[in-house]
Amino acid sequence: MLSLAALMPVWSGVADSSSGGGESCEVSLPAGSPHQHLLDRLGCVVIGQVESTSHIVIYSIAGGQRMIIKAMSSFGIHEAQMMFGVDVVNSVISLAKEPENGKVSLFEVRSAIAAAANGKIATDSGAMGGGVWMNGDDIILVGKNFSHRYGVDKKLERIVKPVFGGRRLDYSSQVDWYTEEMMEELLQRAANPAWRKEVAEELVVLFKKWNNWEFETSKEIAAGLVLATFVQTCWEFRPHVCITGPSNSGKTMLIDKCMSGIFNGLCASMQKATEAGLRQKVGVTAVAVVIDEFEADRHRKEVLELLRTSTRGGKTPRGTAGGKGQEYGLRHLCWVSAIEVGLTQEADQNRFIRLVLNGLDPNRDSAEMLELPSRMSLGDLGHRASACAIYTIREAKGLVEKIAKGARVKNVSGRYIESLAVPASMLSLSLGWSLDTAIGWVEQMAGERQIAARQTSDEEELIDAIQSSKTTEGGRQFAISSLVESVLNDSGEGWAFDANVHVRGGDADRMLQGNGIRVLRKEGGCFIHPKTVTRFLLQNTRFAEMAIGD
Repeated sequence: MLSLAALMPVWSGVADSSSGGGESCEVSLPAGSPHQHLLDRLGCVVIGQVESTSHIVIYSIAGGQRMIIKAMSSFGIHEAQMMFGVDVVNSVISLAKEPENGKVSLFEVRSAIAAAANGKIATDSGAMGGGVWMNGDDIILVGKNFSHRYGVDKKLERIVKPVFGGRRLDYSSQVDWYTEEMMEELLQRAANPAWRKEVAEELVVLFKKWNNWEFETSKEIAAGLVLATFVQTCWEFRPHVCITGPSNSGKTMLIDKCMSGIFNGLCASMQKATEAGLRQKVGVTAVAVVIDEFEADRHRKEVLELLRTSTRGGKTPRGTAGGKGQEYGLRHLCWVSAIEVGLTQEADQNRFIRLVLNGLDPNRDSAEMLELPSRMSLGDLGHRASACAIYTIREAKGLVEKIAKGARVKNVSGRYIESLAVPASMLSLSLGWSLDTAIGWVEQMAGERQIAARQTSDEEELIDAIQSSKTTEGGRQFAISSLVESVLNDSGEGWAFDANVHVRGGDADRMLQGNGIRVLRKEGGCFIHPKTVTRFLLQNTRFAEMAIGD
């Protein structure tokens, strides 16, 4: 009967929503078909076929592991034992030449896998790897070889199949950051406001060990950002964090030692990252991204462009070796550290919360040297902080919008206010602040950082770049700003110019027009021809490749 069934047309299938917890698993076999019955006996879930290949991805429910079968003929008894366990295989698969009651042949197992893969494409699009995710109202925790659903009923439930809500759960990165028993206990404790307050205050005390913050309140912001990072993919808007300061100011101790200890197994720590390296390191996981030595080099521009997609979870297309485009983006709240981060563009400045460390006296007393808690203590604090973040994230998402709408600070960008509202919402629900207190805290943070947060618009920078550029005539260089001044000051009645600085208005006007600028004296302004100005005056600036007319 199994052999006959294998020859029959395969049913197109429907979404299987019979499993608990709102889980759905797309199948291409009827639930009662012989092939599906056989796969259920083995505990095998066929994720699908790798696009444009004959490779098939399968998953073992019992072992919690994933395998790519590159050729069905190579899937033998040993591969089956590795995936499903020796006892299960011995009870289901027969190796005897004659049929055995209740057992099937290896050929029939291969046929069932192939039939289940028909019409299903395994893709990373929408996959959820190690970390914390949100699917509707459900919070999904993905660990090393297992995952859990944390519902609105505040209960932690095990997810059996590697699919939830139509999205694939990816265990290939083997991110080991929690256990079921530990998280269940911590989430129960997180229901106690006093316990959450104790955890948040412990984070603040930890960052207080750095006594050289430019602003004392930086330790509170850092504590709120740590809580927000554990649930980074859940936010609609997420800022990034840059730690700046001179050499020997404690940046590496903070970003490399402290952060990697707090985030523990849920951390992708790297130095001088490239854009491709960052994409491959993160993959489909929700790990905390921590980059040290984020100094100026040829890769930083591309990394910053990738981080821009993360703010609101956008995606950018990337070409592949197979000739088929693939979209990629981040949903991560990234931490970077450098002496100078290079946030020259207005868009980047709005997306980063800058925490500045002042220099330390190299001759200071050894008793004043910074000492961190042990790695185990930092990891324990991180586990407790993650439980606080998971417990409060649903409420925090709604609170961010209220805080951002309520806070107003003169000369500070609204997007910068929105960035500060993210850690503020986490601190509010952990420290027990009222909405008015949270709004006041954001206004205070933005107010004291007013100079640092005040943005120079791209338009202002563009005009400054044009004015400070120079043009050459007769072996001499003339600043564009000086030529404009000459035209404006020329009354047409033999204006007395300093020959070493100025040229007469007529000559200045001719030189300016040759570079794409015409001074409109009556209107009190200038006409700028974008293509000409870009070609002659902006070649060595960041505007060289931009459409400045926009």
